[in-house]
Amino acid sequence: MNLRRSICCLALLALGVACKKKDAPQAGAEAAPSTSTTVAAALGAKQQSHGRAHLPEGCDLVVTVDWQRLRAMKSMKADIEAGLTDLMDPNGRDAAKKVAEFLEKADIDPRKDPSDVAVCLWRFEQFEQGSSPGFVAIVGGNFRPGAAIDALDTVSERIRAVVQQVGALGTDGPSAEVERLEIGGVKALLDKDTGMLIAQAKDGAFVVGNDREGFEKALTPGSAHTTYTLSPEPAGLALTKSGAPLFARSAVGSPFAAAATSFEGGHVGFDDETLRLQARFGEAKHAELLKKGMESLLTSAPPGIAEGAKIEVQDKIVSIEVPVPEDAMGSVLPLPGTVAPRPTFSPLAPGKP
Repeated sequence: MNLRRSICCLALLALGVACKKKDAPQAGAEAAPSTSTTVAAALGAKQQSHGRAHLPEGCDLVVTVDWQRLRAMKSMKADIEAGLTDLMDPNGRDAAKKVAEFLEKADIDPRKDPSDVAVCLWRFEQFEQGSSPGFVAIVGGNFRPGAAIDALDTVSERIRAVVQQVGALGTDGPSAEVERLEIGGVKALLDKDTGMLIAQAKDGAFVVGNDREGFEKALTPGSAHTTYTLSPEPAGLALTKSGAPLFARSAVGSPFAAAATSFEGGHVGFDDETLRLQARFGEAKHAELLKKGMESLLTSAPPGIAEGAKIEVQDKIVSIEVPVPEDAMGSVLPLPGTVAPRPTFSPLAPGKP
């Protein structure tokens, strides 16, 4: 899967995570359009929240998206705008109609209101056991606290697993049974089929997750995000020290295999023109090893990339900047669960709060 399209889909799906209405119409459904803003208006003014501030402790991998900066990138504009048009089309396919209805009821403009998306994953070993890792996603922005959850409940929207919908706005079919809960002092909805929970935090941020403990932690903003070294780019991935086994498995058979033994964390991100990576190691020699391995790797890179690359080592930290053509971005930086061609690496193998 192309990275640009994957990031775009991730952000769009996080903004419209609930996009399925029960087939059987509820009483009074015909009158809903004329009162579509009643729920939102009754809940007061919008509040500003920040997705990364809700990240819980214990993430092995963190994905961050600065929504407004991402929308401004020339390499992303067309895909994002096309996705938003589909997402908000009241005359589109059934799933899109339900999303458009939900956005109207919740008083959300997906072009202006969201600010950022932050995703936390842990327990990667679950991939190898045929189940899903721990997952929580947060969308921060300018939202009315509680309005979206009341809107979802009002129209009996189906909560869908974001990780199962990357690349699609939704599917047709009967809706799952939704259980209404109170978690952390706010209303939450549970999709019994997928085990996914969704709620709005008290500051209005959306929280979606498949693990109740991690989900509840993410409902309250805190300082856990300051313990992660996150990418400053519009979109990025950050791997923590606890996620080192993931790095180790991906480095098997590569020039970086020995360096994995003292990996302490790193991040990678991109803008329109450059891929930036930083990695920290427990030993300076491993930072040098990564530098040499990258230099070797770049010798087989397409023309123009190696010449513009910058690799610097300061003690135990290696920083790398590589110019990457937009059409090659997807093969350079795969998202978790995808496999992309890499000259000397084995495919990425997925690996607790």
